[in-house]
Amino acid sequence: MKKRRYKPRPLNKLIDNVFHPHFKKHPIFVVIDGALHAIVDALHGDSIEKIIKKEIKYNMKPFIESVLNAIGYRKNKRIHKKL
Repeated sequence: MKKRRYKPRPLNKLIDNVFHPHFKKHPIFVVIDGALHAIVDALHGDSIEKIIKKEIKYNMKPFIESVLNAIGYRKNKRIHKKL
C-alpha cells in the first residue's frame, strides 16, 4: 500500500500560527495546541491511536522544552562543577 502524504489542514495551520510563538512562555500553550489539533484530527475521522501517536511525535519535545524553560533550566547550564 502506498503511503499517503500528509496535507496540512487549514485549521491546523491557524492553530500553529496562534500557539507556536508562545511555546517558550508557558507549557499550557503546548497543551492547548495539542488538544486543538486532536479535536481537528478527530473531526476529520482520525483514529484515537493515530491522534495519540501524532501528539507524542509532534508535541512531546516542545512540551518538555517548555516545562524546562518554565522552571529555569538552560541547555548550557552546568549541573556539576569541575574539580
